[in-house]
Amino acid sequence: MSVQPTSTEAADAVAVAQDHQLARIALAAVATKAALDAWASIDPLDLFTWWWRRGLGTRIYVLLSMAQEAAAADASAFVKEIYDVLGHSIRTPSVVPSAFAGVASDGRDLESLLAGAPIVALQRARRGAAPTVVRQAGADYLTAVVRTQVGDAGRAADQVAIATAEPTQDTAKKVVYGWVRMLNPPSCERCIVLAGRFYRWNAGFQRHPMCDCVHIPAVESVADDLTTNPYEYFKSLTAAQQNEQFGKANAQAIRDGADLNRVLNAATRFNPRTGKTALLIDPNTARYNKAGVRVFAGRRTTSELAPRPGVRPTPWQIYQDAAGSRDEARRLLLRYGYILR
Repeated sequence: MSVQPTSTEAADAVAVAQDHQLARIALAAVATKAALDAWASIDPLDLFTWWWRRGLGTRIYVLLSMAQEAAAADASAFVKEIYDVLGHSIRTPSVVPSAFAGVASDGRDLESLLAGAPIVALQRARRGAAPTVVRQAGADYLTAVVRTQVGDAGRAADQVAIATAEPTQDTAKKVVYGWVRMLNPPSCERCIVLAGRFYRWNAGFQRHPMCDCVHIPAVESVADDLTTNPYEYFKSLTAAQQNEQFGKANAQAIRDGADLNRVLNAATRFNPRTGKTALLIDPNTARYNKAGVRVFAGRRTTSELAPRPGVRPTPWQIYQDAAGSRDEARRLLLRYGYILR
């Protein structure tokens, strides 16, 4: 049977996850700087020549692919360390870091996603923007893409390790593997409302562009001991900070005892200022629009998302197609090269 962790063990697990999170954030920052340094050399009056003919797009693609691989490299060790700290001995197949490189988190080719940078910049140029504005538009696009794709590659690798974890010995009680979402303050209210919840191994990790939340591997029986709940985050802020982040009325309602989850869920459903609904993105039900922003699309199967020969399904797609079967998920992850035997 799994061992119920002490508060010290749970705190140690959170500390390990925080170190893992900070290392990945630092990696994303380095990759972003390298991409922006490369982009700074582009001629805003001749974007396509520089991006394609002079190979700038290829350079940035290689940089981001290397960062994705690095983000995925320690997934197996991280997951095993967390479970060890929690007193739950597991084994997991080796995650293949290169399987998470060179492809966007929605399954498309990474180069096609990066090519949005010169396209966005060209749109600004055609509107008569100054060269500095044109260059900045592409830089902003690249920043969002690089940070998001490094984070997604790491999260995908972590969840593959969680999905394929097995106890080192038979347990008298069935173990439900999964994870708890951990914030990296300051966090947006959409992420805050999801913090501290236990999710099964195959649940999609909802996030927004440049989200830096991470998994804490867990089993269902110990998830409540991982102190990552939204109320603790809310209480860690001053009243002024609470008002600024959540809105004065919402913050006061929470301070007066209103249910934080209900307040935030209501607040993020509809924004009267913009007239838009605020949604986090479920990787199993998302696509990119023409601007490169992920939007809700409805559930799609692996066959629908990967119709072309040689296109590999993402881990998120595999979990959906496995329909709750860890054995089937493992088989598909092995087949498509995400894990080794």
